[in-house]
Amino acid sequence: MAECEKLRISKEFLAHYKWPVAFRKTVHDRCYCNRCYPSSGQDTFLVGGHTYVVPRGWIRLGVNVDEAFARHHNVWKEWVNCYHGTSIESAKSIVEHRQLLLPRDTTLDGEKLQIRPGHIPEEYYFFTTPTIKYAALDCYACTYSFTSPGDGRHYKIKVALQCKQKSDSFLVQAETVGAQQKNQIICSHIPNDQLEWKTQQRSAIMPYGLMLEIKYDSNATDDNNSNSSDNTRNLRKFDCAHCLQPYIWGNDAYVEGKVISCPHANCKRKFQQLCCPHCSGSIVWRSANYKEGTITTCPHDDCRKTFQQLSCPHCSASMHWKDANYKAGTVTTCPHGNCKKKFQQINCPHCFGFIAWKDANYKEGTVTTCPHVNCKKKFQHMNCPCCFGFIMWKDANYKKGLRITCPYENCKKTFQ
Repeated sequence: MAECEKLRISKEFLAHYKWPVAFRKTVHDRCYCNRCYPSSGQDTFLVGGHTYVVPRGWIRLGVNVDEAFARHHNVWKEWVNCYHGTSIESAKSIVEHRQLLLPRDTTLDGEKLQIRPGHIPEEYYFFTTPTIKYAALDCYACTYSFTSPGDGRHYKIKVALQCKQKSDSFLVQAETVGAQQKNQIICSHIPNDQLEWKTQQRSAIMPYGLMLEIKYDSNATDDNNSNSSDNTRNLRKFDCAHCLQPYIWGNDAYVEGKVISCPHANCKRKFQQLCCPHCSGSIVWRSANYKEGTITTCPHDDCRKTFQQLSCPHCSASMHWKDANYKAGTVTTCPHGNCKKKFQQINCPHCFGFIAWKDANYKEGTVTTCPHVNCKKKFQHMNCPCCFGFIMWKDANYKKGLRITCPYENCKKTFQ
């Protein structure tokens, strides 16, 4: 099986920050992205008498531990799983010291630790949590901008540690970030009043994994999109959704949302892919049954937001409606600076094929014949003038001047 792209990027990130090789345990590397840990997998487990929340969307890079210590204290069977949001520098120091240090402790380098700015003063404890959602908050986990030397793309990477903790060594308390006052739920599996664990027992926590959350930085300009070389511009690298073999599309050959045929001779199967405009997570349709313009819900557990996407029929650039408020058939202007052309688009109600009017001369209510060779059926369409809902006549039997009642439950108004 081909290595997950996120695992590759995480290893590049460690090499960039000169993570000590002696403390790596690659056999314990684990990716929890949507492909590597499917949605059918469990979200929680009972470990050491406490709920352990699976870190969906994150990567775990294994850390070498003192196996004699772990065997003696039966760590793997009896201690709980927890997380600690931190920086890459502090994570490296924690692993090198083989334990978390308390504020006022002195490191091997002679540095006296202080309570981090913005944290509660005079609280000389370690703080952990049973859910990565809490550990990943900005007040705990540091975020880094990182450019992959492998694909030239820019990413935002958050850092935390995954640890084992002695089950009777900590006090359970409520979150301390004000979520309760704002009626916010941080994690759907752990109540807000049980999100924070605190202890002063240094040897009761054993880090065993470096956690990284890797997200594409949509606000940055990728190195492979620069104008320095025609041969390296707009490179896109993906693994086939079927055979998992990698392939690179160059010179604008890749179009987001369009059907992709795997180029490898032993596969040749089709699929579709696009990135969620909210979380930048990759979404794949293995059956190649995605239809542009339809409302899509991001499948990633830490997002689940809806959006719509279209490719401009002029320049092929992708457009997103993050509020999912695009109305089919309306005149749309491509937002990309090198295009700015107008068009209209609807999906055939019979085959759901994409139909575009590049001259923006489509008229609602007219009889339209689907241009796709496997369909060629007729239909009529218009948008309700009250709620702008999409109304179709699959039999093309609408007559101009008839009174129409909008079929949508939140409207039901009549019009001509």
